[in-house]
Amino acid sequence: MQRIAIIGSGPTAIYTLQGLADASQPLHITIFEASEISGTGAPYRVGETDHMLLANIASIEIPPICSSYADWLRALPAEILTLFGVATDQIDERAFLPRVLLGAYFRDQLRRLAEQAETNGHRVEIFPETRVVDVAMTVDGCNLSAMRGGSLFSAVADRVVLATGHQWSAKDAPEQQRFASPWPSSKLSAIAPGRVGVIGTSLSGIDAAVAVAASCGAFSDTGEGSIVYEPNKDAGDLHIALMSRKGVLPEADFWCPLPYEPLQVCTPDALANVAAGPVEGRLQSVFELIVQEIVRADPEYAGRIGLDQLDVEGFHDAYFAGRLNTDPFDYAAANLDEVRSNAAVRHTCGWRYAILRMHEMIESVVADLTPEDQTRFAETLKEIFIDNYAAVPPQSIARLLALHRAGCLDVVALGDDYTCDIEAPDMGAVMTYHGGQLTFDAFIDARGQKALVLDDLPFPTLRRQLRATPEDGKRAVEFDDDLSVSGAKGQLYCAAIPFLMHRLPFVQGITACHWLGARVSGALVSGLEVTSNPTPAAA
Repeated sequence: MQRIAIIGSGPTAIYTLQGLADASQPLHITIFEASEISGTGAPYRVGETDHMLLANIASIEIPPICSSYADWLRALPAEILTLFGVATDQIDERAFLPRVLLGAYFRDQLRRLAEQAETNGHRVEIFPETRVVDVAMTVDGCNLSAMRGGSLFSAVADRVVLATGHQWSAKDAPEQQRFASPWPSSKLSAIAPGRVGVIGTSLSGIDAAVAVAASCGAFSDTGEGSIVYEPNKDAGDLHIALMSRKGVLPEADFWCPLPYEPLQVCTPDALANVAAGPVEGRLQSVFELIVQEIVRADPEYAGRIGLDQLDVEGFHDAYFAGRLNTDPFDYAAANLDEVRSNAAVRHTCGWRYAILRMHEMIESVVADLTPEDQTRFAETLKEIFIDNYAAVPPQSIARLLALHRAGCLDVVALGDDYTCDIEAPDMGAVMTYHGGQLTFDAFIDARGQKALVLDDLPFPTLRRQLRATPEDGKRAVEFDDDLSVSGAKGQLYCAAIPFLMHRLPFVQGITACHWLGARVSGALVSGLEVTSNPTPAAA
């Protein structure tokens, strides 16, 4: 049997195993998971994720494994659903449900998938509480060193898949109520009521605010589509400031046809034609396709913002203008009403849907833009696409509105020129920006996952083997189209999202995990078939 080692057991690892389970060649697959619970992925793990936090993906968008998420939910006893705060009438293909419930689904699917692979003639071993501490490439494959129960042991594999997921900073100072990331969210329950600063207004920032608020009070549904927040009477004063450069909140997730309807203008063929042309002016050519697609999908919106007269910078400004020129909570309330009204009649907002369907297409040409155009893209279209696909569950927006009505939440626009001192003596964290100075008793950095470089790989021997010069440590991990790591002789595949972000700026979420797992497993199976059936040498 060929030996495949998968480091990590979250969604990417599960979708990789799904692709390997049907391989005709018997495989010995070993999955290593550092945490106590395998199969969930860190953002969905019980004990690490607050039960209040919602997954921002519904069953209809989750690629099924052994069963769809909705079917799996329908098969659960009502008393189990109740433990997660879910009623049977809430189960719907488009419902946003607790993260920990989605984690339970993935854990169960991993178990069932492993059984299926064994039935198909493979051998599958899953080692929880086992942290791989080093990987070394050899002539024949890879040697792994792992810690389990305080003991170090070695393992050998022909191929290794890095599916380690997100890597969050470990530079927390809980005794000073300073947190370098919002994960695991369970740690935020240690924050006492007071002035709490959260930098980042995306879903990570919203989740951080909700987790803190949930430990200092309670949310309740009025039954009329509104949510009320009541602080604990003996908890003291809680005031949370959500901060970002623009000071805008994300929009609520909108109703649209799924799977995606095909694009009419910005098609793979059209983008291939752009990619075949000169590099100079390529961003402009891509933008012209974007404009034409939006004009076709929503001529009223295109005319209202004068889209055909705008460049990429102008489109960026017009896209965010509504939120920048409106009180963030007024805009959020109006957007929430719009989204709910549209969902009730299954109406699709044309321009939002067009942008949503284009971002993965556009990603294919980003890496080959000129350096100048890559900068322009990052400051304009990238922000638009990320804002669009990172729309959050409507209930999350309703919770923010409840916190604001209770006098517990504000949004602050920092601008581009701000400084943050998180070690200010006797003052807590201090944020200095164009509007003055804010001080906080507690501070959370919720700006999301940063792209990681070679020196961030948690395997010292592998770092040395891939680093030709000391300066190479600051460069990105390079990989081929099949996600095999360049210089790793086909022995190592990178499906760890933080190390892919420099070339794949939109590689986020469960659907990306599915794409990564399918790409890696397909390459592995194809490579093993070639190895098993070599071309005869010429006579």
